[in-house]
Amino acid sequence: MPITRNPIRDDVQAALREMISAGTLRPGQRLKEVSLAQELGVGRTPVREALMALEKDGYVLAETNKGCSVVSMTAHRIREAYLLCGALEALAIKMTPKFTAEHIDELRALNNKIENAKSRGAKYKYDAAWHSALSRECGGDYLIGILHNAHIYARCFDGGERRGIVNSTRTVNEHAAITDALANNDIINAAGLLEDHWAGGIETVVTWLTTNKLIQEGENNDIQ
Repeated sequence: MPITRNPIRDDVQAALREMISAGTLRPGQRLKEVSLAQELGVGRTPVREALMALEKDGYVLAETNKGCSVVSMTAHRIREAYLLCGALEALAIKMTPKFTAEHIDELRALNNKIENAKSRGAKYKYDAAWHSALSRECGGDYLIGILHNAHIYARCFDGGERRGIVNSTRTVNEHAAITDALANNDIINAAGLLEDHWAGGIETVVTWLTTNKLIQEGENNDIQ
Protein backbone atom coordinates (compact mmCIF):
# COMPACT_ATOMS: atom_id res chain seq x y z
CA MET A 1 0.00 0.00 0.00
CA PRO A 2 1.50 3.36 -0.98
CA ILE A 3 2.24 5.90 1.74
CA THR A 4 0.17 9.06 1.36
CA ARG A 5 0.23 12.37 3.15
CA ASN A 6 -2.81 13.76 4.93
CA PRO A 7 -4.86 16.14 2.78
CA ILE A 8 -3.97 19.76 3.52
CA ARG A 9 -7.55 20.40 4.62
CA ASP A 10 -7.10 17.88 7.46
CA ASP A 11 -4.01 19.69 8.72
CA VAL A 12 -5.81 23.03 8.41
CA GLN A 13 -8.83 21.64 10.25
CA ALA A 14 -6.62 20.39 13.09
CA ALA A 15 -4.82 23.74 13.27
CA LEU A 16 -8.06 25.74 13.38
CA ARG A 17 -9.55 23.43 16.01
CA GLU A 18 -6.46 23.91 18.17
CA MET A 19 -6.67 27.69 17.71
CA ILE A 20 -10.30 27.61 18.86
CA SER A 21 -9.43 25.38 21.81
CA ALA A 22 -6.52 27.61 22.84
CA GLY A 23 -8.66 30.75 22.58
CA THR A 24 -6.63 32.25 19.74
CA LEU A 25 -9.88 32.25 17.81
CA ARG A 26 -12.53 33.47 20.26
CA PRO A 27 -16.22 32.50 20.48
CA GLY A 28 -18.26 34.63 18.10
CA GLN A 29 -15.20 35.75 16.13
CA ARG A 30 -15.64 36.03 12.38
CA LEU A 31 -13.43 33.67 10.40
CA LYS A 32 -12.06 35.25 7.24
CA GLU A 33 -10.76 32.76 4.71
CA VAL A 34 -8.14 35.09 3.26
CA SER A 35 -6.65 36.01 6.64
CA LEU A 36 -6.62 32.41 7.86
CA ALA A 37 -5.06 31.19 4.61
CA GLN A 38 -2.28 33.76 4.93
CA GLU A 39 -1.67 32.94 8.59
CA LEU A 40 -1.50 29.20 7.92
CA GLY A 41 0.44 29.52 4.66
CA VAL A 42 -2.11 27.68 2.54
CA GLY A 43 -4.65 28.47 -0.16
CA ARG A 44 -8.25 29.47 0.47
CA THR A 45 -9.66 26.14 -0.74
CA PRO A 46 -8.34 23.96 2.11
CA VAL A 47 -9.41 26.65 4.58
CA ARG A 48 -12.93 26.66 3.14
CA GLU A 49 -13.07 22.86 3.25
CA ALA A 50 -11.77 22.83 6.83
CA LEU A 51 -14.39 25.36 7.94
CA MET A 52 -17.13 23.23 6.38
CA ALA A 53 -15.87 20.21 8.34
CA LEU A 54 -15.65 22.22 11.56
CA GLU A 55 -19.23 23.39 11.05
CA LYS A 56 -20.37 19.76 10.93
CA ASP A 57 -18.43 19.05 14.13
CA GLY A 58 -20.07 21.97 15.95
CA TYR A 59 -17.10 24.34 16.25
CA VAL A 60 -18.10 26.82 13.55
CA LEU A 61 -21.34 28.56 12.64
CA ALA A 62 -22.00 29.33 8.96
CA GLU A 63 -24.65 31.93 8.17
CA THR A 64 -25.97 33.02 4.79
CA ASN A 65 -24.39 36.31 3.64
CA LYS A 66 -22.40 36.51 6.88
CA GLY A 67 -19.77 33.82 6.43
CA CYS A 68 -18.37 31.71 9.26
CA SER A 69 -17.69 32.45 12.90
CA VAL A 70 -16.61 30.49 15.95
CA VAL A 71 -19.70 29.26 17.76
CA SER A 72 -20.60 31.15 20.93
CA MET A 73 -20.22 29.70 24.41
CA THR A 74 -23.53 28.75 25.99
CA ALA A 75 -24.50 26.94 29.17
CA HIS A 76 -26.14 24.27 27.03
CA ARG A 77 -22.88 23.54 25.19
CA ILE A 78 -20.95 23.35 28.47
CA ARG A 79 -23.48 20.92 29.90
CA GLU A 80 -23.48 18.82 26.74
CA ALA A 81 -19.69 18.66 26.52
CA TYR A 82 -19.09 17.90 30.20
CA LEU A 83 -21.75 15.22 30.52
CA LEU A 84 -20.47 13.59 27.32
CA CYS A 85 -16.88 13.56 28.59
CA GLY A 86 -18.02 12.05 31.88
CA ALA A 87 -20.01 9.29 30.19
CA LEU A 88 -17.22 8.44 27.74
CA GLU A 89 -14.52 8.38 30.42
CA ALA A 90 -16.71 6.17 32.62
CA LEU A 91 -17.07 3.77 29.70
CA ALA A 92 -13.32 3.87 29.08
CA ILE A 93 -12.39 2.86 32.63
CA LYS A 94 -14.96 0.05 32.51
CA MET A 95 -13.26 -1.21 29.35
CA THR A 96 -9.76 -1.00 30.83
CA PRO A 97 -8.60 -4.59 31.47
CA LYS A 98 -6.65 -3.67 34.60
CA PHE A 99 -5.36 -0.58 36.34
CA THR A 100 -1.78 -1.50 37.11
CA ALA A 101 0.24 -0.11 40.00
CA GLU A 102 2.26 1.92 37.49
CA HIS A 103 -0.92 3.41 36.01
CA ILE A 104 -2.26 4.30 39.46
CA ASP A 105 1.09 5.89 40.39
CA GLU A 106 0.97 7.97 37.19
CA LEU A 107 -2.50 9.25 38.00
CA ARG A 108 -1.43 10.17 41.52
CA ALA A 109 1.71 11.91 40.27
CA LEU A 110 -0.31 14.00 37.80
CA ASN A 111 -2.79 14.87 40.53
CA ASN A 112 0.09 16.07 42.71
CA LYS A 113 1.24 18.28 39.85
CA ILE A 114 -2.23 19.83 39.67
CA GLU A 115 -2.10 20.54 43.40
CA ASN A 116 1.40 22.05 43.31
CA ALA A 117 1.24 23.99 40.04
CA LYS A 118 1.55 27.74 40.53
CA SER A 119 -0.84 29.00 37.87
CA ARG A 120 -4.38 28.15 36.87
CA GLY A 121 -3.22 27.54 33.31
CA ALA A 122 -0.62 25.00 34.45
CA LYS A 123 -3.20 23.29 36.65
CA TYR A 124 -5.52 23.09 33.65
CA LYS A 125 -2.82 21.42 31.52
CA TYR A 126 -2.06 18.82 34.21
CA ASP A 127 -5.78 18.22 34.65
CA ALA A 128 -6.10 17.51 30.92
CA ALA A 129 -3.12 15.15 31.16
CA TRP A 130 -4.76 13.34 34.11
CA HIS A 131 -7.96 12.75 32.19
CA SER A 132 -6.06 11.62 29.11
CA ALA A 133 -3.97 9.16 31.15
CA LEU A 134 -7.08 7.84 32.90
CA SER A 135 -8.61 6.35 29.75
CA ARG A 136 -5.44 5.57 27.80
CA GLU A 137 -5.38 1.82 28.51
CA CYS A 138 -9.01 1.05 27.66
CA GLY A 139 -7.96 -0.82 24.53
CA GLY A 140 -10.54 0.84 22.32
CA ASP A 141 -8.91 2.99 19.65
CA TYR A 142 -12.31 4.12 18.36
CA LEU A 143 -13.43 5.17 21.84
CA ILE A 144 -10.13 6.96 22.47
CA GLY A 145 -10.62 8.92 19.23
CA ILE A 146 -14.15 9.96 20.18
CA LEU A 147 -13.05 10.87 23.69
CA HIS A 148 -10.12 12.92 22.38
CA ASN A 149 -12.50 14.94 20.22
CA ALA A 150 -14.91 15.33 23.16
CA HIS A 151 -12.09 16.72 25.31
CA ILE A 152 -11.15 19.20 22.58
CA TYR A 153 -14.78 20.23 22.19
CA ALA A 154 -15.10 20.83 25.94
CA ARG A 155 -11.93 22.93 26.00
CA CYS A 156 -13.34 25.11 23.24
CA PHE A 157 -16.24 26.17 25.44
CA ASP A 158 -15.08 26.03 29.05
CA GLY A 159 -12.60 28.92 29.00
CA GLY A 160 -9.55 26.68 28.60
CA GLU A 161 -6.26 27.81 30.08
CA ARG A 162 -7.62 31.34 30.48
CA ARG A 163 -10.04 30.01 33.10
CA GLY A 164 -7.69 27.33 34.36
CA ILE A 165 -9.01 25.44 37.38
CA VAL A 166 -11.10 27.68 39.62
CA ASN A 167 -11.38 25.20 42.49
CA SER A 168 -8.25 23.07 42.42
CA THR A 169 -8.88 21.66 45.90
CA ARG A 170 -12.15 20.14 44.75
CA THR A 171 -10.52 18.82 41.59
CA VAL A 172 -7.59 17.23 43.42
CA ASN A 173 -9.81 15.64 46.09
CA GLU A 174 -12.19 14.16 43.55
CA HIS A 175 -9.33 12.86 41.40
CA ALA A 176 -7.86 11.23 44.49
CA ALA A 177 -11.16 9.52 45.33
CA ILE A 178 -11.50 8.19 41.78
CA THR A 179 -7.90 6.96 41.78
CA ASP A 180 -8.36 5.23 45.15
CA ALA A 181 -11.45 3.44 43.84
CA LEU A 182 -9.53 2.27 40.78
CA ALA A 183 -6.63 1.10 42.96
CA ASN A 184 -9.14 -0.99 44.93
CA ASN A 185 -10.60 -2.35 41.67
CA ASP A 186 -13.95 -0.72 42.52
CA ILE A 187 -14.62 0.23 38.92
CA ILE A 188 -18.36 0.86 39.26
CA ASN A 189 -17.80 3.32 42.11
CA ALA A 190 -14.97 4.99 40.20
CA ALA A 191 -17.19 5.38 37.13
CA GLY A 192 -19.93 7.00 39.21
CA LEU A 193 -17.49 9.35 40.91
CA LEU A 194 -16.06 10.28 37.52
CA GLU A 195 -19.44 11.18 36.03
CA ASP A 196 -20.27 13.19 39.16
CA HIS A 197 -16.89 14.93 38.83
CA TRP A 198 -17.67 16.18 35.32
CA ALA A 199 -21.28 17.06 36.16
CA GLY A 200 -20.16 18.97 39.24
CA GLY A 201 -17.96 21.23 37.17
CA ILE A 202 -20.74 22.54 34.95
CA GLU A 203 -22.08 25.25 37.24
CA THR A 204 -18.56 26.37 38.21
CA VAL A 205 -17.60 26.82 34.57
CA VAL A 206 -20.83 28.57 33.62
CA THR A 207 -20.52 30.94 36.58
CA TRP A 208 -16.94 31.84 35.60
CA LEU A 209 -17.88 32.40 31.96
CA THR A 210 -20.87 34.53 32.95
CA THR A 211 -18.81 36.62 35.38
CA ASN A 212 -16.22 37.25 32.68
CA LYS A 213 -18.93 38.02 30.09
CA LEU A 214 -17.80 35.16 27.87
CA ILE A 215 -21.08 33.32 27.68
CA GLN A 216 -23.80 34.19 25.23
CA GLU A 217 -26.38 36.45 26.88
CA GLY A 218 -29.54 34.67 27.92
CA GLU A 219 -27.88 31.25 27.89
CA ASN A 220 -26.73 31.01 31.49
CA ASN A 221 -29.87 29.58 33.02
CA ASP A 222 -30.14 26.08 31.60
CA ILE A 223 -27.72 24.19 33.82
CA GLN A 224 -30.29 22.39 35.96
